Amino acid sequence: MSRKVLSMRGETVDFDLFLIRDQINGAPLTETIENREKFIDVMRRRKKSKKRKLQDLINRQMDIENEAVEAGEESGETTEVVGGNAPASAKSSKPRIIKKDNQ
Repeated sequence: MSRKVLSMRGETVDFDLFLIRDQINGAPLTETIENREKFIDVMRRRKKSKKRKLQDLINRQMDIENEAVEAGEESGETTEVVGGNAPASAKSSKPRIIKKDNQ
């Protein structure tokens, strides 16, 4: 006979169902269930995004620029880029050149 009790909210609570749920949850997983859970976890896993690849390209480009600047410093040349680090969403990709009037 199941132990059913009326809760304070007026809902029927079956304690035997709680015991059965605990037994099912405590049972060891079979091999097929483990394989299925692993498959689902692999499918849900986050894939390598384009953002990482893009960030790698940006880092490589920055390294190349740094090497070029260091090579210029060694040879005695001074170079300066104005607006070279513009965001990718900018309308033009060319650096802006600001001309000053000699007065």
